[in-house]
Amino acid sequence: MEDGEAESALGPYRVLDMADESGILCTKIFAALGADVIKVEPPGGDPARRLGPFYRDDANPEKSLHWFTYNLNKRSVTLNIENEAGQALFKRLVKTADFLVECFRPGYLDRLGLGYSELCKVNNRLIHVSVSPFGSGGPYGKFKGSPLVCAAMSGHMFLVGDPDRPPVELATPAAYIQNGVATAAAAMVAFWYRVRTGKGQHVDASVQESFAAQIHPVAMMWKCRGIIAQRGVTGARLAGRPDNRGIFKCRDGYVNCHTTYAGGRAALREWLAAEGMAGDLFNPRWSGFFKGEPVSEEQKACIDALFQAFAIDKTTKQLMHMAQEKGIQVARENTVLDVINDPQLREREYFVRVEHPELGDSILCQGAPYKCDELPWEYRRRAPFIGEHNKEIYQGELGLSPQEMAILLSEGAI
Repeated sequence: MEDGEAESALGPYRVLDMADESGILCTKIFAALGADVIKVEPPGGDPARRLGPFYRDDANPEKSLHWFTYNLNKRSVTLNIENEAGQALFKRLVKTADFLVECFRPGYLDRLGLGYSELCKVNNRLIHVSVSPFGSGGPYGKFKGSPLVCAAMSGHMFLVGDPDRPPVELATPAAYIQNGVATAAAAMVAFWYRVRTGKGQHVDASVQESFAAQIHPVAMMWKCRGIIAQRGVTGARLAGRPDNRGIFKCRDGYVNCHTTYAGGRAALREWLAAEGMAGDLFNPRWSGFFKGEPVSEEQKACIDALFQAFAIDKTTKQLMHMAQEKGIQVARENTVLDVINDPQLREREYFVRVEHPELGDSILCQGAPYKCDELPWEYRRRAPFIGEHNKEIYQGELGLSPQEMAILLSEGAI
């Protein structure tokens, strides 16, 4: 099918999705790009259905907003892969698939006879993607993990928080989000290899490794200069040298400003001076600073205090737009509501409404992270109910009879 044309990037291809939260963004990307993504759930439903928040606070596995978000465009079947009949049925699904994405503990599928070494005999073109906290090998290969654990083990948490307090985790599961993007990219590289050779392969994805890959500049400081970056309120910084950035309170919220960035120092002084708030920045003692010398802790504290007094009676929008005109780096610290109402995102039609007829409602969803003229990112349908497509796939596509379906159901296979 690689040589055929499709209306969407992955239109002709099928993905079996057995991912948990650590890999679910990968399969969401595939679904948005047009792949036929089949969510293979255990009977009773995937555990992710029980993750909140829930639509109108109704803690129902069919109303999880987490589920709605990450399973758009997908179809759902129920299948018990620990059941012998379920394993046989799973292999029939594998024969039809181009990708399998799963997040089981390393070795689990092998013990069931469903590891890559067996599945490639069923379908040698299969791209089997395994996601785990630390990858399948090494001393941590069998360890359990979470976004907190993987963020800590990747080195990210060491760099987040106040420098005089313990590290903190980001409010969002950033390790899992980053892993989803990296895993989708890795799977597509394997797919390109298949286009060239006709052969599938196994992709072993590690959440720790994908997140650790994002701290390369900090890691290189140690490798090249023997410097360990320190924790700072706005990110990593060098010991004894303050970050250029700072967070400042305004009349209606907060802004992030690079107050001591070398390229903007003179412009910032003129901006403050225009309102008579430049303090002693024109004193000769500041001449080295305005010629580009490294900033000291004392200088940073002084300038931040001047800018805070300047910012407190202005709105975040005023500051941001005025700074843009002057070539100074200032950005609003948007709240979630600010993001939803952001004119830039609205103009680019970033948010998309997805109809949920059973709820009598439509839900606003985050859209594509890019624009592509010929191969769009689309949401065609809401997330599926538990086993919603059992009949459609098992009977309509695999050819099972109603009697066979009834037997599988009675045996606990589906």
